[in-house]
Amino acid sequence: VLFWYWSIRNINVSKATMLFLLAPVVSLIASVAIFDERPGVLQLAGAAVILVGAYFLIGVKSESRKKA
Repeated sequence: VLFWYWSIRNINVSKATMLFLLAPVVSLIASVAIFDERPGVLQLAGAAVILVGAYFLIGVKSESRKKA
């Protein structure tokens, strides 16, 4: 949550939202690491779609924020 507020404060809101959308991928990785769960094919495919989308969003130019 603190990282979310930091990102909104320092970068464009659209890119901060992209970080928020990575939460399911982080949860999937954590469940594998902590609980030794095995993700299904659909979970892996969904994570791949999210990561590909995030990759494309990184390249989108956005307006810079002026610090108050």
